[in-house]
Amino acid sequence: MKKFKVRKYYSRKKVIIASLILIFFLTSIFLEIYGKKTSDNLLNITNNLINTVMTNSVNSNIKLDLIKKYKINELIDIEYQDKKISNVNYNLEKAYEILIYIKKEIINTLNDNMPNIYNYYYEIQNNKIIVSMPYYNNSNNIFISNFGPKIFVQISFLELIDGSIKTKIKTYGINSLLVELYLNILITNTIVIPNNSKYNNHNEYNILISSKIVQGEIPSIYNGLFESKSDTIIT
Repeated sequence: MKKFKVRKYYSRKKVIIASLILIFFLTSIFLEIYGKKTSDNLLNITNNLINTVMTNSVNSNIKLDLIKKYKINELIDIEYQDKKISNVNYNLEKAYEILIYIKKEIINTLNDNMPNIYNYYYEIQNNKIIVSMPYYNNSNNIFISNFGPKIFVQISFLELIDGSIKTKIKTYGINSLLVELYLNILITNTIVIPNNSKYNNHNEYNILISSKIVQGEIPSIYNGLFESKSDTIIT
């Protein structure tokens, strides 16, 4: 009888150990699957957040004062041959000044341009934003979506700004040309999620900063539209 009890004890112990191993295994699978969904949701939220912040910031900082400050004659030099356009030269130093100005203004106004991100907590540190989200934030159940351990996501704004100047020159009446000057901006932001994975977010803007009517003609081979672009400027 005693021998039977010992066997029963060891049999029960094996069942408990096997059950614990199975629970651990299933929990690991659940966390892996749910963690992937949570990471995807974090990326989706932060990408939308970045896009909104960047668009608001660029729109609020490309003001009339900036457009008036830089004139076409300071940024480009149009060369003519027999009264017809032959080339456009760019003042890249002035273009660099514009990019630096925009970068500083965006950083200074990050807090003002933060949209409503629901119940998520965020903290701004220079050009970085730390967003805190509950683990179950991607749940469709409103009763648990705000529960679970906090997950912190770091967004580094303005990791890199590439810029260039683009010129569009169109025929505008007899012996007259309309010169339009555009600033192309490519802003790269970085997202770091808890597993130390880094993702880049890109926002590109094409902004008309100045226009002017000048005397001259466009060679017939360009069909009334002469376009030119400067080298890329990196800040």
